[in-house]
Amino acid sequence: MQNNPFVLNSLAPYEWLLSIETSTNVCSVALHYQGRLIAFSELHQEKMHSSRLTLLIEELLNHCQLSITELSAVAISAGPGSYTGLRIGVSTAKGICFGLNIPLLAVDSLHAFSYGVAQQSIVPEQVLLCPCVDARRMEIYRAVWQAEGKCLLTSEPHVLQPSSFAEFSQYTLWLFGSGAEKTYATIEHPRKYLLPHLTPSARFVGEVALAHPHLVDLAYFEPYYVKPVYTTVPKKPANG
Repeated sequence: MQNNPFVLNSLAPYEWLLSIETSTNVCSVALHYQGRLIAFSELHQEKMHSSRLTLLIEELLNHCQLSITELSAVAISAGPGSYTGLRIGVSTAKGICFGLNIPLLAVDSLHAFSYGVAQQSIVPEQVLLCPCVDARRMEIYRAVWQAEGKCLLTSEPHVLQPSSFAEFSQYTLWLFGSGAEKTYATIEHPRKYLLPHLTPSARFVGEVALAHPHLVDLAYFEPYYVKPVYTTVPKKPANG
């Protein structure tokens, strides 16, 4: 039987799983027990990851009357997405896993995002799920998934142009994510639909991690930044 990325396994490999999603402006955490969602918390506010993520985790654990030492593993949305958000999320997850000596599971952010849309929607045949995350200017991070869980285009950076997604002209495209509006406005595709106000969630990061555990090395794991980080070097002061 083929392994379907959008179908959960019946047995959860980890009893208590904490999941973290910080790849966009949304700061989200979730807790699963034996594969079942227990609670989640989300903050839809820009530039709050560094000050609120650890508090969200603490509040979630307190709400569930769970000690952090009872966690079995942590799942992290590993990118692509916001450099700052990913860095904060991964460093927080690593700190917990190092301190408790528990596994860290990495999940492709656009996979989890597409999975979440598929779980919350009735997706007609010939519809492709196209998460589009803003990467500034005319760039996005994109992927293409079929509703039954087959990936047709793995997560990648992309410069938008009218011919973008032309190879999928025989399908209907559902565009969602922070870069969906500019994608919809730019591409010339005969069957494109904009799904506004959809955001990633840690609850789906956890479900994908439970279905397809991908353990990473705590010492060497880095987020899937995709693009290099550009920094400016200050000019030397003029002699005078």
